[in-house]
This record gives sequence, structure tokens and C-alpha cells, in this order.
Amino acid sequence: MPLSRLLPALLLCLGALRAWAEPAVQPQLELGACVGQGPAPAVPARTPPYDLALSPIPPTEEQAWSLLGYRPDAARRRLLAPTGEAVSQPEVAFAREPYDARLERVDANTWNSLQRQGYRLDEKTCRFLLDGRPVTRLEVRLYRFWSGKGEELQAVQSLRAALAALPRGRPVPPEILKKLQQLKAAQVQLPAGLEAKLNSAADVRSALAAVDQAHEAAARFWDGLTPMSAQLKAAMPAVAGWTAGQADGAYAAEAEARLGQLLASDVQSLLAQYPAGAELLARFKGRDGRVRLPAVRVLKVSQRPDDLGFGQSSAVYSPSSDSITLNYWPMARQALAAAPESERARLAKEFADPGRLSAYLAQHPDARRAFVQACDVELYHELVHAWQGRRGKLNVEMLRGNLAPLNPLEKEHEAFREMFRYFHAKLVKDPAATMKSPWFDSYLALLGSYDEYRDHITRQYMSTFGGYADMPTLEQIQKDRRGLARRMGARSPSDWARQGLKLIGLGHGDEALREFRAEETARSREFAGKEWPKMRGQGYGVLLAEFQRVGRTDKALLVARLPGAASAEQRRALQGELERRMKDGPANGRMSFMERMDAWPVLDQVYGAKGLPAELESARQKDYVGYAQAALAGSRQAKTAAEKTNSATALKWARGLLGQVKDPALRKKLAQELDAEAKRR
Repeated sequence: MPLSRLLPALLLCLGALRAWAEPAVQPQLELGACVGQGPAPAVPARTPPYDLALSPIPPTEEQAWSLLGYRPDAARRRLLAPTGEAVSQPEVAFAREPYDARLERVDANTWNSLQRQGYRLDEKTCRFLLDGRPVTRLEVRLYRFWSGKGEELQAVQSLRAALAALPRGRPVPPEILKKLQQLKAAQVQLPAGLEAKLNSAADVRSALAAVDQAHEAAARFWDGLTPMSAQLKAAMPAVAGWTAGQADGAYAAEAEARLGQLLASDVQSLLAQYPAGAELLARFKGRDGRVRLPAVRVLKVSQRPDDLGFGQSSAVYSPSSDSITLNYWPMARQALAAAPESERARLAKEFADPGRLSAYLAQHPDARRAFVQACDVELYHELVHAWQGRRGKLNVEMLRGNLAPLNPLEKEHEAFREMFRYFHAKLVKDPAATMKSPWFDSYLALLGSYDEYRDHITRQYMSTFGGYADMPTLEQIQKDRRGLARRMGARSPSDWARQGLKLIGLGHGDEALREFRAEETARSREFAGKEWPKMRGQGYGVLLAEFQRVGRTDKALLVARLPGAASAEQRRALQGELERRMKDGPANGRMSFMERMDAWPVLDQVYGAKGLPAELESARQKDYVGYAQAALAGSRQAKTAAEKTNSATALKWARGLLGQVKDPALRKKLAQELDAEAKRR
């Protein structure tokens, strides 16, 4: 059977097995007050108008209003909105008030941007503070604005690169419009009117004209905010602290630093237990032999745990500060689940304040290490990104503006590749525990085909996130930026000076891109040619042995049928063993009804269109009926909350399987009993 058909069947069966192994009832974490629950602040009154003569706006604040499209009207002593209307005094006062996270929601990008700037949320007041000063609503609007303008530039550059390789006279192909929709789906802000222009473009030439116009507008906007001194630094070779920024990784408070150092120590201790982990740690050693990991912080990565993109992440690496943020939301849930049951109700209230959680983790090393153990795979992934940033020039030149602010997908390919080397080492050491990981399905997909899994990562990131591009796209963007700089430089002497410096800087970006591509190509070939075949053979062997050890012949057979996993003799032996056990029925004492329900699709895969032999089909019919009866009995006997939750799930499964019962009278009778029991519960 082709891998594309067999592997999904294996993943489905393993997913069902894990779902039944997970705890039915999870402790509920209280979200706290700072989650933007509203009601939203009332819209300020339109009058009286703000009087610039009586209350001049400070220069820094005036710049913020200006960037947002507001302008002063000196003659009338008014501040005018982008619509041309006079801004009222209450509106200005409202904008100057502290942002209140108790009432107001912000997107995860803005939330993270505030934290990267050093702001920290005060859980008592629900305000973001920096050196005791709260961030204002005007500043939050400004951070949103920066984020949107950055997304506009990324979108224009990506679209321009996609159009550049096409013949100018042909119609705009569907893949360009599909890319436009992907950017929108990823909530990337597009320049005003660009979508309509592309949808109505007669051909590629007219589409390029619209994109080029938007590209120049975006470039002029950012040029207007970049001093010539900064442009000069970007044109010079990168020297940390002089012509290039230097990530400080500083902590915002003593308690944050203390917990971060404890967590960094926990991470080192855990990773050092595995060869791949020790190898990664060695890459962070300084000349004195000491491992220096990025700063580790515990913060709310998003305002709410369900916020798009960040809320579910366990860890996020920031290249601008060379720091890893561990997400408070999953960390608090993990600490709550690990706590004694008698203390959970109290801790659920305490942990609503991240400061209380941090204090608890500092005092309870077991809880701290439990979280590190639970998210070590994600942490490893983010540490690979940190290593990428430290070993090459790519991040440096991106932060200097000499490369487009788009992450190469090849970075993710490498991070996942390295992450699964670590995962593999864990599997070899402790198969039973590692197979329960949510990353197990992805690991199997990687073993099945490295090329297919790498393509899956590309599709996933391109359809979900707006800030990624592959290497050919990045190279085309560099070429497009160079062409734009030459065109703009020919328009005036001041443009010539700025764009000339920009062209020199782009050369540094080109060099960083070439180095990264060469290194990544070599690493990818090394993995595909040596590491992956070794992982595959060893991984399949471990899985076969583990499934046979726990009596799951069905799972062992599924693995054995994957290409390169076992010999024909091994597959035949496992198939014969599974058929014997399934004919024997649940009385063999090794497979529960749930496990048998999980195993029948494996034999369906083996026999395919021919269908099961009569004796096996008869055994399956008995199992369907027996499972329904067991689900009914379990529901009637359930007492604890966990038992009731599990039995409710079993009733649903049993009801869904009744369509496979061939005896109509028996099927009707069982359906009535299952429906009646479900209503009773």
C-alpha cells in the first residue's frame, strides 16, 4: 500500500489510542482580570474641540498623532483627524489614558511588541508598565500601526516576487490571487486598494504596476522614519554595539531574572541527558566553556489563551532580544495539573496572577521541571532558532534593514529537523512515554518521508503565518529592492544619497543570504543522506518492539507495513498473530473492547477491497455488539466525574459503530438502549 494511504491510517489509530489515555478531567485555570472582557470604554464626546493654543501637544506625542494620520491646523488651533474632522478634547484625553487590559483587547502581535519593548503587565491594575509609567491607548494604537505597516511591506514584497517571474502579457494566474487570499487568511494587513487592483488587473504587467506603486509608497514611508545616520550604519559592516544592535537579553525585574536562571538550569539538565540535547547545548558554549543560553522568561505570550498564533505556543524565541519566552498559559495549566488535588482549587485562583505562579515555580522545582519536561520538544525547537541567530549574519542583517523582514522557511525546516533528532533520542530511551507526546504523529510522518514532511511544513507556515518566504522568494525580493532603490535614487540628489547607501547595505544582506543558503543546503543533505535513514530504521525498530511488548499487534502490523520497516516474513507473522487474536475475541485478556475497535481498521487496510474473511467478519460483528453492551454497562456503573466523562464518550462511539451491525433487529434494539442511556445521563 502506498505510504500516502497507509500512514494516515496509522496516525488515526494512534491518535485514538492517545485520546483514551489522556485524563478525562483537566483542572480549570482562572483567566484573571486582564483578558479584555469589556465592556469597551465609551466613545468620547465630539465636543469641545481640542485647542492647540491652550494645550500644545508635546513633540513626541505630536509625532505619534502624525504617524496615525492626524495633523495640526494652526490657523484654527485644531487637531484634525484623518477624515478632516476636528478632534475633541475628550478624545485626546481618552488617548492619553493608560491602556486597560481589563476591558480592552489587543492582538497578539501588539501584546508581544509591548513586552519586547520592556513593558510588563501589572496584574493588579491591568496596565502595561515600563519603569513605573503605563503605556497609553495612543501608544497601543501606534504599536498596532507599526505592525500593520510592517505587514503591508511584507505582503507587497511577497506579491512582487511572485509576479516577477511571470510573462508580462499573460493574465494574472490564479496562484497569485490565491497568495493574496493566503495573506488575508493569515490576517496580514494589505495596502489600501491593492486587493481590488490585483483582482481587476488585465494582465501581469498591470498587476506589477499596482504592486510597484505600493512598494515604493511603503519604501518611502520607512525611509522617512530612518535617519541618514542609521542608513550609514546599515551600509557599514556589522559590528555589534557600533553599527549593529546588540541583544541585551536583560530581565525586567529581579524575580523575573531569578526564575529565568532556574528554568535555564532546568533546561540544561534535561537536554544534557540526550545526545542531540548535549550537542545543541555545546553550541551555546563560550570561550570559557560555560553554556550561555538566551534569557528565559515566563510571560503571557498573548492576552488570552485562545488568541490566534501565540496563545497555544509553549515557547517563543525573540531574535531582537535573544530571549525565549515560556508561555504563562500552558505553564500555569501544567503546574495546576501537577499540584496535589486538594490544593488545586486554591492554586487555580492564585495562578490567575502570573507573579504568584512565578513565585510558586521558584519554590517548587518539581513543578518547574515538570513543565520543562512537558514542553522540552518545543523548547528545543526555539533553541535551534536561537542558535541560528547566533551562528550567522541573517538575523543581524534583517534587523539592520538589509534583508526583508521575512523568515526563511528553511529556518523552520532545520528547526523541525533538529527537534525530531532530539525527539528520536527520547523515543529510543523511553518509547512508552514518548509515544504519548503530541509530536508523535509528526515524528511518524517525518520517518515516512522527509521530503513530504518538509513540504508539509512549508504549506503549513505559508497558509498560517504571513512573515515567511522560501529562499528563492527572498532572493527575488532582494533583487526587487535593488531595482526599486535604483529607480528611486534617480529622482533627486537626496534620494541618490539615501538609495546609494541602501544598495551598499543590500550587498551585506545578499552575503548573509548566500551564507545561510549554502550552510542550510549542506545540513539538509547531511540529514537526508545520513541522519534520516538511520533514524528511520532505528525508529521503526523501536516502535515494533514496543507495540509487541504491550500486546498491540495491530499497531506493530501497521508499522511493519510502512516502507522499509520490516521484512515480508515479519509482516506475515504479525498479520497471522493479529488475526488469531481477533478471532479469539476479548476473552484472550490482552485487548480491551476499545483496543479491538482500534484494531479492526488495520485488518481492513490489509484486506482492502476484498473485505475480511467470513470468520473474521463474524468476530467483528460480535465485537460491535459487545462494545455497545460494555458501553451501556460502563455508563450505568459510572460514579466519578472521570468515569462519567469516559462513559459518555464510549456511548457516542458505540452509537456511531451501530451502522456496521448487520442484523437489523439487533441494531435497532441496541440503538434504543444507547439513546435511552444517553438521555438518562
